[in-house]
Amino acid sequence: MFSAMIEFFARHRTAANLIMILMLAVGVASTMRLNKQFFPDVDVEIIGVQVAWSGATAEDVDNNIIQPLEPELRTIALSLIHI
Repeated sequence: MFSAMIEFFARHRTAANLIMILMLAVGVASTMRLNKQFFPDVDVEIIGVQVAWSGATAEDVDNNIIQPLEPELRTIALSLIHI
């Protein structure tokens, strides 16, 4: 199959050049439509909070820190956070 294709393009050099020009034109057209940004917009849905409380149990940390902070952190607009 490939040998027949090679023979065809060896005999018809214009066809090979036309296909090459077509491929280049499609490549240039697709490059122009490509979405390019140096710093792309990224939506971050995770916020990290670190609190040190020595001697506390996991339940103390959950009840006294995590539970009060979670509703407050959910209201922060993600567009205001920049990384």
